[in-house]
Amino acid sequence: MTSELTDNQINALYAFVERKNVKFYDLQIELVDHLASKIEQKWIEYPTLSFEEALTKVYAEFGKQGFYDLIQRAHVAASSKHQKIWWRYFKQYWQLPQLVITFLLWGGVWIFFERIGYKEGMWMNLAAILTHALVSMYRFFRMIRKQTLRLTVMPYLRTYPFEGWILTLLFILTFKSSTPVPVELMSGIIAINWLMIKAAYEADAALLNEQRSLYPQAFA
Repeated sequence: MTSELTDNQINALYAFVERKNVKFYDLQIELVDHLASKIEQKWIEYPTLSFEEALTKVYAEFGKQGFYDLIQRAHVAASSKHQKIWWRYFKQYWQLPQLVITFLLWGGVWIFFERIGYKEGMWMNLAAILTHALVSMYRFFRMIRKQTLRLTVMPYLRTYPFEGWILTLLFILTFKSSTPVPVELMSGIIAINWLMIKAAYEADAALLNEQRSLYPQAFA
């Protein structure tokens, strides 16, 4: 028996890992490469093994949980990678020349509050956040539907650290009947939140460009 897999057997491995709940294309490639290498090693050791027998033996080496641990590690790595890229872009807004944008936005929000009033400004900011969230969700799910081959990083797009905490704070402060914090501080919080959102879009674009070069089939 040959010690190399045929194209049909490679395709069978892709079907196998997908049946085992490995839905992401990049992870499928990694697993199929691993399985193919291990099966070919088994054939060197046991030349009479069939493809199905060799696959069963190799899969058994993953233990009772199968690919579960590998999938979880891949998700942790994808989330960590996205966060690192996000921090890289966000930190630029605290360094020249982008620092100018930070202070201009901060000052602009402050002036906005002074002109239309604190409560009105908070409600308008909340409306802008909700509108952005709806548009972002629509664009995200449209992208997912258009791409039949998804990647591990995709569920982590459009996110940024402390997002839930900041949005919860803004919701609470919007519904307060009086001004709980100085306007200048609130202006800074809102400005920083929008800079965090902007950094998330920049991180998404950089990460997707990288993934497009690595896995062009996922964007076909």
